Amino acid sequence: MNDDFFTSLTNRKVQDLYWLLFKTSPLKSCPDTFEIALFPEEIITAWEINSKDYFRALDKSPSSLEVFVDRKKNYRLGFYAEALLSYFFQSFPGIQLLIQNFQITVDKKTIGEIDYVIEWENRVLHIELAVKYYLLLPKSDPNIAENWVGPSKKDNLHKKLTKIEGHQIPLGKHKILKDALPGLQTSRIESFFLFRGQFFKNDLQSCDYLNREPLDYFFWEEFDDRESEFEILDRPDWLGSIDRITMSGKPFEKGGNRPLMVKLKTNKVCFIVPDDWND
Repeated sequence: MNDDFFTSLTNRKVQDLYWLLFKTSPLKSCPDTFEIALFPEEIITAWEINSKDYFRALDKSPSSLEVFVDRKKNYRLGFYAEALLSYFFQSFPGIQLLIQNFQITVDKKTIGEIDYVIEWENRVLHIELAVKYYLLLPKSDPNIAENWVGPSKKDNLHKKLTKIEGHQIPLGKHKILKDALPGLQTSRIESFFLFRGQFFKNDLQSCDYLNREPLDYFFWEEFDDRESEFEILDRPDWLGSIDRITMSGKPFEKGGNRPLMVKLKTNKVCFIVPDDWND
């Protein structure tokens, strides 16, 4: 991601769209037990190179993006990210959005939903999007996907990749797509996983399949002697907030019984978790 160009954008939603597209994926590959094709970086690079004028114009007149994203009250992070990407696919020159949120129904039972199918430069791309923020369990092996868990601990990297590999990606070859995309040979469809978000850790361990260094998280007791001036970042403002210079989040109140993503006065982003979070 071109950091200078990102910070030159003034509208938060435009920044979030740019970040969602062009911030380097947290994963450079999937763990060895998974065979999932990540979305090609060469396509991302081509879009970024050719999108400067698009983003400048959008930043100057962002009302169409704001109306599009706000129309469904996308307060949940995943819905917000999906809406941003949908807007890009519908408005960026050279991309044709063929289907979005297409439900696969067999015998009146929905067995899955395809996020997007687009056409770009004579390629047909099936894309499954996920935006995740995972914390490494303390004193655990970072190369084991189960050890990267969501802040609420209801999700982990292994569960997500298992669903993507075993359920979401195969939908791109489902025979029902022939009816949804008449005249298109389904054999042309290439299926990819577009993964965005951020990993956090509480120690110095490294991970073989991460693309960039995880940020830090702290337990409340560890944070007592650290900076006291920072802001709470609430969803869906997690996207570009990691690299955004200015913030307008909620002032911090010490204590709490849930994990919080916060931004320090030094512009560093981290998580703070309750002392019993790992119990």
